[in-house]
Amino acid sequence: MSTISLTDGIALPETFEGLPRIATSIVDSNTLAALYSDASPQWRKAKEEWKVVPDPSGNALIILFDRRGETRILPKFRIQSAWIVFAVKPDECWVVARTSRNIGSGELRDTTVYDSAGAVINLVEAGGAVAFIQLSENGSFWIGHDDEDASDDAKLGGVSYFTADGSEVFHQDCVARPDTPENDGMPFWCCYALNVIGRSAWTQHYTSMLITRFNPDGGASSWATENNGAVALALRDGIVARVGRYDEDQYRISAFRLKEPPRSEFIGRVAFDIEGQTPEYQPWIDGKGDTFHLVHDNKWYRLTLDEVLARLEGGSAAV
Repeated sequence: MSTISLTDGIALPETFEGLPRIATSIVDSNTLAALYSDASPQWRKAKEEWKVVPDPSGNALIILFDRRGETRILPKFRIQSAWIVFAVKPDECWVVARTSRNIGSGELRDTTVYDSAGAVINLVEAGGAVAFIQLSENGSFWIGHDDEDASDDAKLGGVSYFTADGSEVFHQDCVARPDTPENDGMPFWCCYALNVIGRSAWTQHYTSMLITRFNPDGGASSWATENNGAVALALRDGIVARVGRYDEDQYRISAFRLKEPPRSEFIGRVAFDIEGQTPEYQPWIDGKGDTFHLVHDNKWYRLTLDEVLARLEGGSAAV
């Protein structure tokens, strides 16, 4: 198996104006957003006991980094907690979601929509258990839910779709079985990967490891690929590449050609490392469009679908 070595990472400061970097998010194929904040986690351990932090909110700012090494600092604002995921349309809005709701607080509005000046537009009850959030081309946004939320009535799985102002359109927690393209009730327990392209959301989930495309009208189609987990997806022109989640697959990328649902065709596999070394732990990895983005040791790397396909056994001719 051939190996792609990622090089020329863009440095990301660990702190900025005294605020530590707590999260990153993809803006587009050439832009990464880093969020810096002094907010606290929602829980802290004191004398072997975990306790709720009464007010984990804090100051925050977002810095945009591009591949030319240039930066842009967005206005300061407030966030609810240090346990967050976020998405940005720099000149329009950004959305920040707590990964779990604050148990016992009675506050269910876990997601905040801001305008481009950092002012709050809306507080949204997204349902908790937020693992991923990405904006679509018209400012609407998708949330992928996991099962890491102990609050009452949390959405433990599935995806949710919201309009740009934060109104929920639907929550879908069932997907098609491998033998039928219709939604027939297979539970969608945990979102493993999310990639929003145009206005549609592509996901992989724990229950069946299917690759599923959700449309804004609630329709969905699913494809069976490999029966193992992914952490990120990159897609274009009917081809999907996926970074593995477990064991040695954490540093391997598999590619598939999507056929009539639920069929797919395996194209090939390639390994990757960073600066010639396999990391001791899997870096932060996410996919947006046809590009993977990785953050490791305070550096940002990219890997495009074209680069993956060119290094598969058989090369690009296999595609």
